[in-house]
Amino acid sequence: MKYRYTFDDIQAAAQHNWQHILGSIGIAPASLKNQHQPCPLCGGKDRFRFDNKGGNGTYFCNQCGAGNGFTFVQKHLNLNKFGNAVAVVAQILGMGETGNATPHITPPKRETPPPTPPKDELAKLLNVWNAATPIIGTPAERYLVARGIGTIPNSMNLRCHSHLAYWHNGKCLGEYTALLGLMHDTQGEITGIQRVYIQQDPNTGKWRKAVIHDPETGSTLDCKKQMARFSGSTRGTAVHIDELDDTGFLLVAEGIETALAARELFPLPTWATVNAGNMARLVLPSSLKRLLIAADNDHSETGFRAARDLAVQASKQGIHVQVWQPEHAGQDALDELNQRKSRAKCGNETLFSGNETPKGQ
Repeated sequence: MKYRYTFDDIQAAAQHNWQHILGSIGIAPASLKNQHQPCPLCGGKDRFRFDNKGGNGTYFCNQCGAGNGFTFVQKHLNLNKFGNAVAVVAQILGMGETGNATPHITPPKRETPPPTPPKDELAKLLNVWNAATPIIGTPAERYLVARGIGTIPNSMNLRCHSHLAYWHNGKCLGEYTALLGLMHDTQGEITGIQRVYIQQDPNTGKWRKAVIHDPETGSTLDCKKQMARFSGSTRGTAVHIDELDDTGFLLVAEGIETALAARELFPLPTWATVNAGNMARLVLPSSLKRLLIAADNDHSETGFRAARDLAVQASKQGIHVQVWQPEHAGQDALDELNQRKSRAKCGNETLFSGNETPKGQ
């Protein structure tokens, strides 16, 4: 029998195509893996490995020995001559005497493209921010006052939006008034916006957190949402309620309301990290000398653990750190502030007076 192709031609065409070739003669795909497994040739339970070195269909069995793709075909089909195995492979590849079979050519491996850079949503952020107004004299200020905060700074990073859409699962559930906090990194780059949706109580007329329900489940949705510039952009950043001053002292708390309350308790330049996870990862400015962390005293101790992680990080940077928490579990700085006001004792307290002395690190 004469072929139009030499053995070298057939061997070259078979290279890297042995899964197709061997599958064409009945070898299960599971047997064509580079791992110990039953031998499809002799039946051994755990002695065969299809390593396919160089794409040449090589294998090894502790009982029936080693071979390549051609000997694999020869043994599996019980062919007497090696040339008969070559003829079978040639026919599968469309290189036989009749040339009827359709060749199967493995496509060349494509290099993995570099990851697509995250989409920058800065323009979208600025559209929301520029549609809002400075906080003084707005419903957002009245909301904070209703929460018990008496000192509202005219911060350049706090604003009020009068009709901000609330999206959930791709659906707009309405437009609400919102307290906005613009988030920055230590280089001054905008990283995101913290949104606190609020509404007016129809009975009292006071502003409160918005009560928004999932239309499908009826469950109450979170009135606080973060809007990131791009995926992961807000990690380790904060709402800079105040700019740092020459003292090199910074007060840090979680939410905007909690941070403003802590700021009233301890009059210092203040940042809000938005949540506990972000507090633990907060990137601190290189000029910082002293850090006071107002930790939430929640029952889960999430607030304290976040404060501890930040304190450890700050200490490694040579920053003097102190941690303060309300005395009672389940409370934060805002609860503490309101309790002091109810006892008519706020206004003359020093930073580290009495039992409120922060814990040093």
